[in-house]
Amino acid sequence: MVVLFGGRDASGNKLDDTWTWDGSSWTPKSPTHSPPALQSTRMVYDANTSYKDVVLFGGTKSNGTASSDTWIWDGTDWTQKNPNTTPAARSSEGLAYDGSTDATGGQVLMFGGDVATGTADPFGETTSATPRSDTWAWTGTDWSLKTPTLSPSARESPSMSYSSSRNAVVLFGGRNGTTYYQDTWTWSGTNWANPLTTGPSNRYGQRQEFDTKGDGTHRVLVLFGGYDGTNLKQDTWTLDGGSWNQLTPATSPGVRCCYGFAVNPATNPGNVLVLFGGAYLSGGTATMLGDTWTWNGTTWSCALGSCT
Repeated sequence: MVVLFGGRDASGNKLDDTWTWDGSSWTPKSPTHSPPALQSTRMVYDANTSYKDVVLFGGTKSNGTASSDTWIWDGTDWTQKNPNTTPAARSSEGLAYDGSTDATGGQVLMFGGDVATGTADPFGETTSATPRSDTWAWTGTDWSLKTPTLSPSARESPSMSYSSSRNAVVLFGGRNGTTYYQDTWTWSGTNWANPLTTGPSNRYGQRQEFDTKGDGTHRVLVLFGGYDGTNLKQDTWTLDGGSWNQLTPATSPGVRCCYGFAVNPATNPGNVLVLFGGAYLSGGTATMLGDTWTWNGTTWSCALGSCT
């Protein structure tokens, strides 16, 4: 089951709705409790054997300020957590489960983000002059600030996910003001490294997920789309244990950034990645998308909606 929360509608309003995807349709949920309306929040499944829930942190609230709240989705309801230590408020951070820590219980890793101040771009993302460059870990009950000796530069809206082929969290790209990045970083539990200098072009607002089935022969990280400040992207890339590779699938979602992307665990071992929504530019104005696409390891398929 895939879980979706919040976002931004065509009128620019922040949303506070919760939906689930079962492989063929979206279902609205009616939890007793819920985070406030948020845009640019981040969510990830916490595979820690003691928890196995969805963690949500941060986001931009309806009043334009950033959130520092931590929420947990248990499949039925949202619960706001009250950790002893809380990272500073932010939106558009990188958030991923760190599978390299499975032997010690597992944790969720967070990097960077935006302080949600400054001029908004067409997608409603603020171009902060002071994005963050800190690394945090969520252990299921509390946040812990990490102190790596090497780190990516400050940025917002990188794509970030765990790669079991590298046994590391992989971070790609992002933005600091009008500077867009194309660097690739890996986190192996204690420190960041920068092993790759080639790959997709500079961008932010792209998403990536680890396809544990891939094309049936190897396990790969899949990255799609994004925005470089001038052009939206619709390219598909994979990262295996070695390098980035651009694919040429027969069908593909249209250009977009800032969408939802997740693994649908209900489809394992076939393992389908699910992409929802996002936005593209029309005459300099963002147009919201409501289509759902799936990736099966070799090609994209329109699963629901007027796919563009």
